[in-house]
Amino acid sequence: MARLSDKPQRKRGGARLAKLAVLYHYGAKCSCCGVTNLDDLCLEHPAGDGAKHRAQLAGNGTRGGYKQYADVIRRGFPKGFSILCRSCNSSKGTGKYCKLHGKHKRAQEQLVEDIKRLVVIRDAIAAGEVLLN
Repeated sequence: MARLSDKPQRKRGGARLAKLAVLYHYGAKCSCCGVTNLDDLCLEHPAGDGAKHRAQLAGNGTRGGYKQYADVIRRGFPKGFSILCRSCNSSKGTGKYCKLHGKHKRAQEQLVEDIKRLVVIRDAIAAGEVLLN
C-alpha cells in the first residue's frame, strides 16, 4: 500500500491532507509508469498548464503549490487531471507525452489510427464502393 514517508514536512497538515485527497481521487499512482510512492506523485494538469494554474492561485507571490490541490477539491475534482510521478511530469512538461515512456503511447495511438483506417476500408468494400481485383 502506498504511504507517505515520515520525513519532516514543511507543509501544514491541511495542505498535506488536500494533496492526499486529490492523489487518491485520481488514482494515487503515476498514470504513465505506475509509481505509487506518494512523496513522488503530483497533479498533472490538462494541456500541461500547471504553471499557469499555480500562478493564478498564488496571488501574493508564493508558488501556489498546495493551493492547486485545494482548488481542485473546491471545484469537485474536475475531469482532465491525472497523477504523474515527478520524473514523468518533468519529462512531459507542456508536451503530449512523457519523453521517458511516451514511445509506448505513440505506438498505441498509431495502432488505433490504423484500425480506424481499416474500418473505413472495410465499410467501403461492404458498400461496394471499392472493387477488389
